[in-house]
Amino acid sequence: METLYLGGYTRSNNRGIHLLQFNPKKKTIATHHLLIEEQNPTYFTLSKDGNHLYTLSEKERPGVSHYQKIGKSFHLVDHLAFGQGNGCHLSLDEDRQLLYQANYHAGSLAVLAIAPNGRLTLQDQIYRQGQGPHPHQDKSHCHFIHLDPTGNYLLACDLGSDQVLTYTLTPTNTLHLYSTYHSLPGSGPRHFIFHPNGHIVYIINELTATLDIARFQDGTLTRIGQVLSQATPFPKDNSAAALKISQDGRFLYVSNRGANTLSCLQISPDGQSLTLLQTLPSGGDFPRDFTLFADDQFLLVGHQKEDKITLFERDAQTGLLTLLPTSAPLDEIVCCLASD
Repeated sequence: METLYLGGYTRSNNRGIHLLQFNPKKKTIATHHLLIEEQNPTYFTLSKDGNHLYTLSEKERPGVSHYQKIGKSFHLVDHLAFGQGNGCHLSLDEDRQLLYQANYHAGSLAVLAIAPNGRLTLQDQIYRQGQGPHPHQDKSHCHFIHLDPTGNYLLACDLGSDQVLTYTLTPTNTLHLYSTYHSLPGSGPRHFIFHPNGHIVYIINELTATLDIARFQDGTLTRIGQVLSQATPFPKDNSAAALKISQDGRFLYVSNRGANTLSCLQISPDGQSLTLLQTLPSGGDFPRDFTLFADDQFLLVGHQKEDKITLFERDAQTGLLTLLPTSAPLDEIVCCLASD
C-alpha cells in the first residue's frame, strides 16, 4: 500500500488532514479517513522518518502546529501562534531543526526553531514591501520558501513583487538577503523546483502560466528561458499552481486552475530547455496541488473547488499521464504529500 496525506481548507465539509492508502497493483484507493482534525491545514510537511508532521494552522490563532506520531495516531505537541493570518507554505530543515514559513496575505517570511521537546519558537519574521502591474500584485505576496539542494541558501517566491529572493541564515537563525531574481513584470512567481543536477531551477508563474528556466550558481538565479505551461488558450480566470519533477529529472508536471489541466513537459538532458508533450483535464475543478508517488508510477491531484481527488497512471518512458477510473470525494484539498 502507498500512503498519502491530504489537507486543505476547512470552510465546508473538510475537517483537517486525511490519510489515504492506494493499492498500486489494483490501481484503486483502498481506504481514506480523517487523520488529524485541524483548522485550515493548507500546507504541511513531514519529517523523514514520518513521525513528525508540521502544518499551517488556524487553531485558536493562525500559526504552525506540530504533531507527533504515537502508534498509528498523531498527537498535538505544540501550536505556535504568530503573524497576521494563516500562511500558505511551510518547509522543514531537519539538519538545523528549523521550519520556514511563507505568508501570502501578510507578505512575510518566518523562521521557526524546533526544540528537542518539540516546542516551536519564532526566530525571525520579515515583512516585505513591493508590488507589480497585475491587479493581484497590490502588495508583496510571499508564496513559497525552500532550501536549495546544498542547504546553503534559502529561496523564496514573492508573487506580488515579481521576485525570487535568495537568503542566507545568520548564526542566530535570522534571514539575510543575498540576491534577488526578477521575473518578467506581471508574472507572479509562485513556486519553484530544482532539477536533480542542482544547477537549474524551474519557476512557475501563477499570473501568466509560464515557466521560467533559470541557472542557479553561487546563490544567484539567472533566467535562460521561458515556456508556456500549456499550448491551448487559457481562460481569463486561469492561474498556474503547482509543479513537480520526476525522480529521473526527465519530466516536469504543472497544474493550471481555471483551465483545470495538467501538463507534462520533457526536460532536456542538461535541464536547460522544456518541451510540452501533453495537456489533459485534471478531472476536477481548480487543481491546486498534486504529488507523484510509488516511484513516480502514479500521480494524485487535489481540487480546491470540487469534492474530488483524481489519480493518474504515469508512463515512465514517455512521461505521459492516463486518468484512472478511481477517485475520492475529499473537500477543498490544496496540499498533497506522499509518504516516503
